[in-house]
Parts: sequence; structure tokens; C-alpha cells
Amino acid sequence: MDIIITQKKSRFKSWHGAVGIFICVLIGLAFYRFHNSSDYKIARNTLRLASVTQGDFDIIVRAPGALIPTHIRWLATEANGRVERVFVKPGARVKAGDIIAELSNAELEQRYEELQWDLEAMQAQNSAETKDLEFALLDQKAIELEAKSLFQSSELTLNAQVFLRERNQGSVSKIEYESIQMQTAQRKERWHIEQSRSKSMQENVAAQISVKRARAQKLEKQIQRAKQQVEQLQVRATMESVVQEVAIEPGQQLGLGANIAKLVQQDQLIARMQVPEIQIQQVALGQKVSVDTRNNRIAGVVVRISPAVVNGTVEVDVEFSEPLPADARPELTVDGEIMVAALSNTLFVERPAYSQNFRKMRVFKLSADGKFADKVAVEFGRGSASKIEIVSGLNVNDQIIVSDQSELDTYARLQLTL
Repeated sequence: MDIIITQKKSRFKSWHGAVGIFICVLIGLAFYRFHNSSDYKIARNTLRLASVTQGDFDIIVRAPGALIPTHIRWLATEANGRVERVFVKPGARVKAGDIIAELSNAELEQRYEELQWDLEAMQAQNSAETKDLEFALLDQKAIELEAKSLFQSSELTLNAQVFLRERNQGSVSKIEYESIQMQTAQRKERWHIEQSRSKSMQENVAAQISVKRARAQKLEKQIQRAKQQVEQLQVRATMESVVQEVAIEPGQQLGLGANIAKLVQQDQLIARMQVPEIQIQQVALGQKVSVDTRNNRIAGVVVRISPAVVNGTVEVDVEFSEPLPADARPELTVDGEIMVAALSNTLFVERPAYSQNFRKMRVFKLSADGKFADKVAVEFGRGSASKIEIVSGLNVNDQIIVSDQSELDTYARLQLTL
């Protein structure tokens, strides 16, 4: 007969599996405690700390910039020319009319002389032709006067014959009388024709003289233009200013419209600031600005905000509201502080690394004894480049870590060591 033997389950295998699971749990708990407990130690002197303050808080946007002239004028050539002499250097003060440079252009000078000769010849010709026209007009006036005289003579004879015939004392025959009548009418008609011819000739003479005068005036204008071009070979300052840049040198050949020198008015400057794009939303027209030239501070007002972002910054123009100091000059590097807002009786702290306005952020707050730092949620409000308003999460005199905390993100608590 077969004997059935019942095999017992191995308790050793069950116990081995339970131990494995327990060890895994312990390792997980140890890893968690290592990263989320005060066991993580960090030297206090490697951190930057800041205390929460309550009081008046000015929100300031800081930005670098430079002084820019508002009146800039480039002097350019009015004609082709070769640079003969340069009379000024950058930084020189000039007045309107001062010579900046002298150019030469033999073709222009020759044309100016030839036009003058052409005008002299035209004037002489016009004078001679005008005299001829005047003489011809005088001859026509003489013919008109002669016709008038003949008519008046015939008219006297006719009137006399009429008078005698009315008294039956006629001294001529009917045929002669009618001949006198006809002659008088013809001479009258001739006189009227000569009058018309004189009038037409006078108008024609006037028209010809007008044409000659117009041609002479056209040539005179060409001479004036040529003279102006020759005079413009001496490049002169157009306003009282400072020479900021000279773009030419002796011997250089210049084309029409080439830049010669840049003039700026040193007492007419604005500050052009480069505001970071993340802060530009706080800047508005009319806000007060303090501009630091390293030696002086000048008060101003925001007058223009560029609509475009270039290389992460936005141009903001500041117009000064007080006289400029002696050290102010174009292209001088300056720093600006734009007064965005003035908050009273509010909580604020030095801006933590990577903090943003009107956003929440978890920061490390120190314990009362300063030995530990626990991560707490803080809501921020408005801020400047260096400080930021606290809406909630912190109280006055609380201390927080404001240095870069990116390497500590996995920890909820820190132990600070000396």
C-alpha cells in the first residue's frame, strides 16, 4: 500500500522575503530623512540672509544708460570734392558759421566762372537787341505821328470846304470836294492802322525784353547755385555746438552727401536707459528718475518708452528737470533709478534669488534660535531690483535665506552650522 507523505512549507523562505521588504522600506525612509530633515547641514557663512522690515518702501527700477544729445546734426557734402584741410577735432566748440573743413572741386569752380562769362555775354547781347527794338519802336512812332499829321491836315481842309459850301461859297468843284472827303477818311484810317501797329510793336518789344530778362534771370540763378556750391566747399557749422565726430581726413575724395562731421548741443541732453524687459511693466510716462553721473545726481522724468524689446532690454528716455552739471557730456555712461511707487507701512525684504513680483515662492525661514531653516510659502507683491514687498507668509524681523537655493530644493529643513 502507498503511503502519502505531506510536505511542510518552508518557513525560511517566507521569513527571507519579509526581511527583504523591510530592508527596502528602511532604505527608503533613510533616503527620505536624509533629504527632508534637519540632518542636512550647511555652513551659515555660505548663505546670504536678510531680515523682514516694516516701514516705507520705495519701489525703484535701476537701469544703466548713457547721455544722448537731443539735437544732433550731421554735416554732409553738397557736391563732390577732395578734402584739402580739416580745421577741427572731436570735442571742439564751434559757432554757427565756423569753418569745419575745406574741400576742392576744380570742375565746380570752372563752371562758376564760365557761367559768369555767359551771363556777361548775354547781358551785352540783350542790351544791343533791346536798343534795336527801341529804335524800331521809335521809327514806328514817327510813322504813326506822320499819319496823324496828314489826317489832321486833310481834316482841316475838309472842315474849311464844308464851312464854305454851307454858305454857298464853295471854292472847289464837287469832284474835288468828294476827293478831299475820301482822302481825309483814308488818312484817318491809316492813322488808326499805324496806331494799332505801334501798340502791337510796343507789346512785342515788351514781350521780347521779358523773354530776354527771364533767360538772364535763369542764368543768374544757375550762377547763384554754382556760387553756392563753390562756397559750400567750405563746410561750416550750422549751429553753436560741440564737434562729437569728424568722419574725414585730408586727401580723401568725397561723393555727394558724404558725412563730414557730427555736431551736438552739449547742453541739450537726455538720458537713455536700458531697462530689463522683466521690469518694464512697472515703468510709466511721467515717473520721476534720479540719474547718477558718478559725480552728480540729476533729477528727471520719463518721457518715452520704446515699444520694442532689443537684447532683453527696453529703451526709456529721461528728460532732465534741472540744469545739467559740468561733467555732463554726450555718451557719458550713467545709472538711473526710476521711482515706480512709494509704499508706506509695508513689509519688505531683500529680493531672494529668482523671486518674481506678484508670485508665490517657497523660501527658507530661520528658526528663532537661528540654528535651523524651514521652508515656508511666501507671497510677494511689488518689488524693485534689490527689494520686494511681502504680502503673506512672513512677519517683521523674520530672517530668510535670499541667496541661490536651487541646490537645496529637495530639502524641507536645514541645520545651520558655524
